[in-house]
Amino acid sequence: MPRSGNTERPKDTDETKAASSATPARKRAPRRKAADVGAASRVAVAPIEPPVAVTLAPEYVNEPSDGVESPVEAPAESPVLAEAVEDARVAPHQYLTFLLDEQEYGIEIQSVQEIRGYTRVTALPNSPRHLKGLLNVRGTVIPVFDMRVWFGKEAIPCTPLSVIVTVNVGARVVGLLVDGVSDVREVQPGALVRPPDMGVAVNTSLLTGLAAIDDRLLTVLSLEQVVEGMLAA
Repeated sequence: MPRSGNTERPKDTDETKAASSATPARKRAPRRKAADVGAASRVAVAPIEPPVAVTLAPEYVNEPSDGVESPVEAPAESPVLAEAVEDARVAPHQYLTFLLDEQEYGIEIQSVQEIRGYTRVTALPNSPRHLKGLLNVRGTVIPVFDMRVWFGKEAIPCTPLSVIVTVNVGARVVGLLVDGVSDVREVQPGALVRPPDMGVAVNTSLLTGLAAIDDRLLTVLSLEQVVEGMLAA
């Protein structure tokens, strides 16, 4: 008879060993380190900024009407801006400039036919002082007018710089005797202004306008008015 308190441990059988080997032992989850928790607590979280409110101009706001959005109308273009854009599209005017007593005058370059050095002209008896004479230009006889005398300046002998500018005015071809040719100037349409009203003593009908060139004024002549006046005088 066995002794009390002495319990014999059952022996492991083959079935018990197989069951223990088939069931894997449960692994204990690794303990989180305190250092990792502390590092996570130090991560800065950026605050979420509220959305920025955008206010649209009244002309850009679509007011719903029965579920249909009205089209957005662009603001009307400024009249001043439209005029500036229109002037920029226009090509500048070109003027041939010549000198009379160091005063610079300009005429439309499209009317100029030829620029030639001064040659002797044939004077006519009982002719007005501003008519210098007649000149044969390749078989065509044209009148030559002294621009100095026409503008009330003193007549001077011609110099090597004196030139005759042949111009076309309508069906007429005439020559203009000037002290010298200066240059071809470009003037924007908006830069040419009308001369101010200076009373009846000064005839401004011969002028197309005035243009500021560097630090001086360019006097642009109305070639048609000038030639008609010289022929009628």
